[in-house]
Amino acid sequence: TRWSRPCSPRSDYLTEAGLTSKMPTPDAQNSATPLVSVAMITYNHRAYFQKSVEAVMAQRVNFPFEFVIGEDCSTDGTREVAFEMQHRYPNVIRLITSEKNVGSHANAKRVDQACRGKYVAYCEGDDFWNDSTKLAKQVAFLQSRPGYVMVHSHCHRYLVASRRLLTNSLTVPTELDDTKAYEDILMGRRNPLTVSVMARRDAVQSVLENCPECTDLKWPMGDTQRWLELARLGSVGCIHEPLATTNVLPESAGQSTNPQKRLKFYMAARELHLHYLRKYAVDPELDRRVRERLALILLQHAYIARDPVVAQKMYDAFVEADGRSRSRAACLLWGSRSKLRAKTVRPLIKMEEFWRRGMTRLKRAIANPAASSTPSKELSRSSANPQRKDDEVAR
Repeated sequence: TRWSRPCSPRSDYLTEAGLTSKMPTPDAQNSATPLVSVAMITYNHRAYFQKSVEAVMAQRVNFPFEFVIGEDCSTDGTREVAFEMQHRYPNVIRLITSEKNVGSHANAKRVDQACRGKYVAYCEGDDFWNDSTKLAKQVAFLQSRPGYVMVHSHCHRYLVASRRLLTNSLTVPTELDDTKAYEDILMGRRNPLTVSVMARRDAVQSVLENCPECTDLKWPMGDTQRWLELARLGSVGCIHEPLATTNVLPESAGQSTNPQKRLKFYMAARELHLHYLRKYAVDPELDRRVRERLALILLQHAYIARDPVVAQKMYDAFVEADGRSRSRAACLLWGSRSKLRAKTVRPLIKMEEFWRRGMTRLKRAIANPAASSTPSKELSRSSANPQRKDDEVAR
């Protein structure tokens, strides 16, 4: 049975669970019977890996946890650092590796299978946790809410190329219904970032055993389908604080300076979402809105990549879904056909986008007057921006 328990954006989760903020670091804990498993996969993350590991080991907890690292035969020195970290924290870190590279999906699978805790917290080797009480807060959240299968948080973004930190720039609206997380993920209103997630391990194991999408190599992303499946098993909560930081790299699975590469990734992301619309029936209006949103996102990427074939296909899909922003879609389609056309329509597209965002904020303020009076940091827009780092689709 689902049970939704509302919480304020700044709930004191530590006090709520009877935990103190003055807690020891994990090297003082016995991880023989861990309450939490921290799951990390890494490959060629040498520049970020040690900081990521040390941020996990700096967590202040009053419960035992283990740290399972899947190192996939890196060639940049990450492997050597991983062995050094395991030697430094032998009672906490369990290192899984092999003699040859197995790929991200297989690496994630063997890490998942090795986890023993009641809860699993995720952190990839190129991201890090910036709050030393992240684990304690999320454990407190799930311990006190048995109907929840998963909890995530807000995040900072660090733009590696420009060395800019965008504080609390990946957020979730406070007014979302935690029992409708599946619909919100499909619509891009809620986008759990892997580095911020903690889930119940029994639910994760059920998903991995019964949902082949989570390990199917046809999908370049590995976590979106996991969050969608978990959201069908129970409520999904959010701690409205930036507990983690994601490093936005110039090149990654979902981020690239090459517009064609980005377009290819988001085409796969769209196909994954359409697959879930077919797999689990949803309300017809939600189905329409998801299709409309996906078509417009792909149309924008086709415009940037100047791919008129994909743009035409997405425009047709947008019209078929009874898309409402016809003028924007028409501009994107027209601009996709040449560099000159793209330059011509760019001011119109920006003007329309500015107006649309303003209307969205106005509607949100009217619907939730109390929230509109809080600081803008707490209400910064959702992480549905398709340019943002994700594995997690349409981000």
